[in-house]
This record gives sequence, structure tokens and C-alpha cells, in this order.
Amino acid sequence: MKINIFFAFVIGFSVAQKSNAHSDLDYFKDNFLECDKSFMKEFSILKKTNLKAEIHEFQYSEGLIKSFYLPAKNPKSGAKNLLIMISGTHGIEGFTGSAVQRYLLDQNINKNMSVLMVHGFNLYGFKNFRRVNESNIDLNRNFVLNREMFKPDDQKYGLITHFLNPDSQASSGFFSHVVFIISSVRNILYYGMETLRSSILKGQYTYPAGVFYGGDKTQIQSFLILDLIKEYVKDYKKVLIVDLHTGYGERAKLHLLAGRSTEQNSLNLLKIYNKDEIDFADKKNFYAVEGEMLNYFIDKIKLNVDAEVAGVTFEYGTLDSQKTLGSVESLRRVVLENQNFHHPTEASESEKIKTLYKEMFYPSDIEWRKSVLLQTDDKMKKIFNYFN
Repeated sequence: MKINIFFAFVIGFSVAQKSNAHSDLDYFKDNFLECDKSFMKEFSILKKTNLKAEIHEFQYSEGLIKSFYLPAKNPKSGAKNLLIMISGTHGIEGFTGSAVQRYLLDQNINKNMSVLMVHGFNLYGFKNFRRVNESNIDLNRNFVLNREMFKPDDQKYGLITHFLNPDSQASSGFFSHVVFIISSVRNILYYGMETLRSSILKGQYTYPAGVFYGGDKTQIQSFLILDLIKEYVKDYKKVLIVDLHTGYGERAKLHLLAGRSTEQNSLNLLKIYNKDEIDFADKKNFYAVEGEMLNYFIDKIKLNVDAEVAGVTFEYGTLDSQKTLGSVESLRRVVLENQNFHHPTEASESEKIKTLYKEMFYPSDIEWRKSVLLQTDDKMKKIFNYFN
């Protein structure tokens, strides 16, 4: 009888584990409409127990950007603490970001802090499985703080624009793959890996149809940021912004990205995380970008609110792009996707390119998806401690 009870316990535990794993994977949806529907369903459920919860809607040409505001349940300890979490700054990365947001909302995280979830910051990219917006602009290179004084240096980018932005039809075939690797090696030998990486990934402002284009004017989402600050952020004393991204870094690892280690924002983050947990921009194999949305958001808060403000990027790595081979493969997929958009190839080849691109930013691998939620739990614990 004891043996039967033991086996029943083991089987029951196993079933429970499988059930939980299945429910966790349900957070990962296949298209924007499913994500949006699930986000609204989450709101309707939480609204029943938190009557002050609100949905903020920002209308523009691509639709409604929805933000979910959830006041702290404990007004004494949570009234001055606000967590802002943003998904889909790079549209296609919003699938993972949306999953993380809805997962965290299910964990009842707002006891000692209020929560503001911005869902699908780049609607066009989210809906169309692209990283950029409807004008081919990378929103995370677009929010230049002082555009009047801004003088981009795209000289090195210009030297290799023929490599980054070919005007022929895209091909993911073996021969094209080999040619891309050879061209990459040649450029690496000539310019150096670090110079090449930084000149490409920091953003460029000269070639509108090119990869990593930051745009010549600040995009409409800047008004959404100002709206949210005016309506929800102004009364808080501690504000932390988390921008959710995928793609860069070691596969299945959650990287915490920040600016240079000497900047005030980085120093504020050290109140939450240990120094060795954060990949600062001046750390080897990492980089600083121009026009980062997070810096813009922080800067606007500081102009309007007397609060301790910090911001961090959660970057869930996919292709080991901190290594040379992974970096080359990541770049190949970005180049192919942009090339295929501007110079489309036949339908079957186009689908192959789109699949490669999607797997780079939203892997279908079950273990990768599980790791996203597990590592999010780990890093969020320290945010809870900070607000407590």
C-alpha cells in the first residue's frame, strides 16, 4: 500500500509539472491578435479584483497601443513605487515580451508596487513580424535626446552599405550563405570585429532603406511616452523601466543591458543588481546605441517627475551573437529580411527567409521559451526586493 501511495504521489507530481509547463507555454502566442486578445483578457480578470485598474489606449495609423495600469494593492508600501514594462519596441520581439508581461501579471506582482505594462510599442512590426516600424525605422535607434544638435557619423556604415543592403533578390540558399560568410570575414579582417559591430549596431541615419535606420525625426510613440508620464508616472518616487527584447547575446540567457557603467542610470541599477549581473555598454562584446527608447523615457521622466529613476533592458539571447559566428549569422538574417522586404523573391524562398528571421527573435524551441520565464522570475525577485 505504501508503494502504491508513493507511485501515486510521483505520478501526480509529474502530471502537475507537465500541466504547469503546458500552461506556461500557453503564454507564447503565434500572432499579434492572439497576444492582444490575451492581454485584454488579463486586464478584464484583474479589473475584477482591482477596480482602479485602467487601460490607456493610444491611437495612431497602425492601430491602438494598449497600456495596462495596475495600482499597488498595498497603498502604504506601494504608493510610491512604479514598475513600467514595455514590449515590442522591436515589433517581432513583442511576442516574447507579451508572454513575459502576461506571465508576470498572473503572478500577482503588484502588492508593493504599481505596474504599467505597455503592450506592443511598435504595432506595425508586431503585426507584420518585422523589427522596424512602417517607415523602416528601428525605434530603438530613433529617440535621439537632442536632435537639433545630433550629428550622426555614418561614414563606416557607408563603406559597407553595399554589403548590408544589397539591391538584388534575396536568397537563403547554400551558395548565398557561403558568399555572405566570405564577405563578412573580409570586412572583419579589414575593419576589425569590434569596429564593424559598433558601426553597424549603434544605428545609422543616412540610408532610409538600410538596416538599423534610426530615422530623421522622432516617431509618434514619443507622444505616448509623454501621455503615460503625465497620467501615471508623476506621483511616484521610485520608477523602474524594463524594456523587453530578444536576439542579442548568449542563447537562452537573459542579459541585463544598460549604458556605460559610469552613467547615473547604471549606478541606480546597482541598487537592484550586482555589477557582474549587468552587461554594460562599455563591456567587451556589448555596445551603446544611439536613440535608445529607454534613455528617452528616463530623460522625460526626470524633466517632469522628482523621482529615483532607473531603466534596464531585458535581452533574451537566441543565436550566441556575442560570438563571431553567431554575430555573422544574426547579421545575415537581418540583412536577408530587409533585402527580401525591399526586393522580394519567390514565395517559397520568401517564407524560408521569414522563418529564419522569426526564429532569431522568437524561437519555437520549447526549452528556450521555458528558460525565458524561469530567468525572468529570478531577475524579478531583485526588483521586488528593491521596491520593498
